[in-house]
Amino acid sequence: MLETAKARLEFVPTMYANMVNSPGLLETYLLGYERFREHGGFTPAEQEVVFLTISRFHGCTYCMAAHSRIAERLSKVPAAVLQAVRTGTAIPAAKLAALSAFAHIMVESRGSPTRAHLQAFRVAGYSDRHALEIVLALAVKTLLLRPCEVLSCVANMPVLEVAHHTLRVLFQPRHVVVGSFA
Repeated sequence: MLETAKARLEFVPTMYANMVNSPGLLETYLLGYERFREHGGFTPAEQEVVFLTISRFHGCTYCMAAHSRIAERLSKVPAAVLQAVRTGTAIPAAKLAALSAFAHIMVESRGSPTRAHLQAFRVAGYSDRHALEIVLALAVKTLLLRPCEVLSCVANMPVLEVAHHTLRVLFQPRHVVVGSFA
């Protein structure tokens, strides 16, 4: 698993090195992230709106920085939309506003939107499948955020570079758990 991450990112993020102590955790995270990105049915801009909304709710400044950079450089999220999502203000694009609102409701309600919330999401042009893909995004973010809380990880002013369409994120934990990576 670490070899795959290194091949894709050109290095092994420390958070992955920590997560590999539970191979199922890292494998599930990587697979869920890949499935959301490649098969979730959202545009790249919509993906970032979902991840930024969830990250803002959880107060994860590291995630906000990483996804903001992806939004700017790779996903081409309009600057006004990105700023609004980052600050929690009105999003100037109706469909993206509905997406962010629903993602926020999903994380706030722990995946239990009301029928009215789901209907408003559908009216905005999204399907029930999109609602389920937001559940996947919530799971992926949980798989990343909770181990960092358990291991007291902190973001050390992330260094974010885009090279060859690959985001490099250097993450510095307080504690590195060393163990067998077999």
